[in-house]
Amino acid sequence: MHCAKKDEIIAALEANPPATLREAQALLKDVTGVGRSLTQVSEFLKEHKIARRKVKQIPAKADVEAQETFKTETLEPLIEQAQQKKIHLFFVDAAHFVRGLPTPPELPQEAWINRPQSDDGDGSHPIADPLPDLTEPDA
Repeated sequence: MHCAKKDEIIAALEANPPATLREAQALLKDVTGVGRSLTQVSEFLKEHKIARRKVKQIPAKADVEAQETFKTETLEPLIEQAQQKKIHLFFVDAAHFVRGLPTPPELPQEAWINRPQSDDGDGSHPIADPLPDLTEPDA
């Protein structure tokens, strides 16, 4: 396929993103005039790094300005400090409990995390400030 035709197909896909592989197949046929199998269409999309992504609406109550302020004034400086190995930065995904909060029998004793890699590349990293034992009450 000619480079100009590929560019035309990609432009058409960007202008009218298909929701399904069959829609992409129909769009390719409209642009090129040649029918392709679903496998061929799938391979073309993969080859050009065009992936299917699920989309969600932004909640109406989202404050875009407040989010941008948080990102630039809070999050980005913290990420920079973590990259300079001045702090340990953890990201925790929020959970939405439909049936109320779970009541575990006790707190977990351990958690799996990805340890930071050291600069020398051997995978070791001394932790100067180990995590506190949360199972014991403060004295």
